[in-house]
Amino acid sequence: MMWDDVEKKYQANDFDDLTRLKLSVDAYRLQLKYLYDPASVVSIGKIDPLPHQIEAFVKMMNMLRYHGGIEGRIRMLIADDVGLGKTITIGLVVKELLLRKKIERALIICPSGLQIQWKEEMKDKFNEDFEIIRGQIEDNPYLTTNKAIISVDTCRSETKRELIMGTSWDLIIFDEAHKLKPGSLRYEFGLDLSKRTKHMLLATATPHDGKVENFMGIMKLIDNDLEYSSDSVEMQRYLEPIMIRRLKEAIVDFRGKQVFRNRASPCTIQVDYTPEEDEFYTKIEDYVKTYYGIAEKSQKSTAILALYILHRRVSSSIEAGVKSLIKRKERILEPYVNFEADKELDYLDYLDEGDELKKDHAEDVLLGATASTGGELKAELKDLDELIEIGKQLLINENDSKYKKLIGMIDELHKEHPEDKIIIFTEFKDTLHFLQKKLLANDFLISKITGGMTIEEKKEQSRLFEKRSHILLGTEAAGEGLNLQFANIAINYELPWNPNRLEQRIGRVYRYGQKKDVFIYNFTTAFPIDNAVLEKINEKMENIRLVFGDNAVDVIGSLI
Repeated sequence: MMWDDVEKKYQANDFDDLTRLKLSVDAYRLQLKYLYDPASVVSIGKIDPLPHQIEAFVKMMNMLRYHGGIEGRIRMLIADDVGLGKTITIGLVVKELLLRKKIERALIICPSGLQIQWKEEMKDKFNEDFEIIRGQIEDNPYLTTNKAIISVDTCRSETKRELIMGTSWDLIIFDEAHKLKPGSLRYEFGLDLSKRTKHMLLATATPHDGKVENFMGIMKLIDNDLEYSSDSVEMQRYLEPIMIRRLKEAIVDFRGKQVFRNRASPCTIQVDYTPEEDEFYTKIEDYVKTYYGIAEKSQKSTAILALYILHRRVSSSIEAGVKSLIKRKERILEPYVNFEADKELDYLDYLDEGDELKKDHAEDVLLGATASTGGELKAELKDLDELIEIGKQLLINENDSKYKKLIGMIDELHKEHPEDKIIIFTEFKDTLHFLQKKLLANDFLISKITGGMTIEEKKEQSRLFEKRSHILLGTEAAGEGLNLQFANIAINYELPWNPNRLEQRIGRVYRYGQKKDVFIYNFTTAFPIDNAVLEKINEKMENIRLVFGDNAVDVIGSLI
């Protein structure tokens, strides 16, 4: 409508309906809202954001300000504690940039198990349709899809990797960014994409695994000029503009009320052995030392790794130990085993990346690696027979102090708090199956989550756990991507080398929506390898505190 038309309507006393006028004014106001309100998206998204999410969102939007006549770019590591809604924070940024027409093409890269979750979150909460690209592809879907979700392991396909590198994106998001380890194919993929996008967001609750080089590798995806400083204050000053890190204890609602209960320090459960168990573990120690020496002298790294795997499994449970000893004997007796030149590197990659099925398979293969030959080999097989026999006798006599300690603790917890639900984490499936068998015999209802399950199978087990089961048994597959805040007790049946694994596990229960106090129990034994694990965790925790200071999560509590 031109001004002359307005003037004629006014002179004719012909006015529009007041409601229509108000709606028109509101529509025009909302159209221009982003120019004056950096958080306009909050008013239209189907979300109820908390102050820390708004704060992070505004900080990132402020990065768009012009500097020297050039518009800024958003490049940030979002490293908030597990369960603080990093997906919501990122969704706010994506939606706002789309509303402002600052971006057109956005790519989300995450573990395959989280693709559907990302798609649903973006649709349900922000009304944005992202397409999951996976499986066999034709032509180049990365060129024609403006809002895409792909697996981080897309990079393993040379064809797909080349097609992606032939495209450009306005915004790239890496979820679970701690999986991008320098030297890995995933990291090189991230590095190449970092150079091909203006805006980049990395999200992980556990960006620092205790290795300085890994953390700095992640930060260089954001800012390639960043240099490490051993001065804690200086390092934190460098990181402040490009990293957001908050713990649950600091989170409040709009009334200033603390959202999460304070996190109790993890409790150490010490296991003492019977004389019979002591004999078994002492002989295991002697066996490992003897054949480690032979492997070291022969410079056979796969044999050294095999002994480490065996050691860890025996420490986890007697049943897992006996099964591993039997597997080792069978593998050694096989006429020919192809360990493959890169099997050791493959195993370490699977361990880092959390690929449980491939890790388990690699372990089974590696268990047969030995440097023994001739007479040494005969002696080793004899030693294995003796260890297997002692271990089997312990199982027959149910002489397992670690399990007895666990069941005694569970019985006590169940009597005092019958409504509280318990998650037991273990690294090894043999231990999980052993625990399942024993706990079922004690009339507990059990759910379980292990590697190889689909996301729907995991969700079904989670629902079963919430509605009926007393206990959830989980390997590392239960440590990421699941919301289990209806449970409030987490037990680590053994400690992993990586403190981030413990943090991820704790984050399954200590998250938004948790109504009860959370209790964490870490099992440790007098077995020497457990002490080695503790020393390594402590060393890594010191490196993490150097960067995060008070924002480092205490995952081992009274062990320090």
